[in-house]
Amino acid sequence: MTSDSSDSSASSAQVIQAEQALVTLKQRVATHTNQQTRLKRFYREWQQNWLCQAESLRRQMDELESRLAPWMPRNDVPRFSVVGQSEEAV
Repeated sequence: MTSDSSDSSASSAQVIQAEQALVTLKQRVATHTNQQTRLKRFYREWQQNWLCQAESLRRQMDELESRLAPWMPRNDVPRFSVVGQSEEAV
């Protein structure tokens, strides 16, 4: 074998390795981009769900306060508050 053919095969092997590395890099970037997109979508959906639930609870509390208003004393103190289960039993 001459040095030209050995240089050519070494160069060819390096080109193949570089192409494989490029394919792997492209796959990893695509996977990362896909995961990032899915995470953003999940967060956006979670946030929207949380906001809807919070708004629903606010409306329910407002409705309950308006129904109970005739029987509640007229003052500026909060009428409803969140109470833990252990405090509730007292």
